[in-house]
Amino acid sequence: MSSLRTSTADELAEVLRKHASYLRGDGGGVRADLRWADLSSANLSHADLRSANLSHANLRLADLSYADLGHADLSYADLRLADLSYADLGHADLSYADLRRANLAGTGSCFAKLGEYEVWVLPTHTRIGCQYLPNEDWIGLTSDSADSMAEGARDWWEMYRDTVLSLIQVAERQRLSTDSKEKVS
Repeated sequence: MSSLRTSTADELAEVLRKHASYLRGDGGGVRADLRWADLSSANLSHADLRSANLSHANLRLADLSYADLGHADLSYADLRLADLSYADLGHADLSYADLRRANLAGTGSCFAKLGEYEVWVLPTHTRIGCQYLPNEDWIGLTSDSADSMAEGARDWWEMYRDTVLSLIQVAERQRLSTDSKEKVS
């Protein structure tokens, strides 16, 4: 197991500057590699972290409000108590991320504990237990397909399918509403 990397505010600012160049396609730009970084309580509000690698990062209590995290790798990240309000999480990889008590207001995301599984519904993907799939895959999931995921998954899916699909519909409506508001601005 790797230990967390610490960075000074200046080092983090340099990573973000190089990442911005990378996103623009400028020479010298480098994709942000913040794997295993200790960013607890960091102020990353409004940061453009699209496609950044934040896997295993400690983002506990971090301010990521209004951050663009589209396509970012947040797998295994500790996001407990993080402020993700109005952050763009579209296509972010949140596999095994810990989002307990994170503020997800305005993200088109929601959390539910249904039976023995935690369900995280995001604008484009949903995680049920350890299964992290695009929303379209959950919408098309059959009882037979669920049966191959885990012991008891078929029964769980048959019991909670309508609830999960309703949560996905709400997230989709919120995402479409946010997208249309952005186009008007």
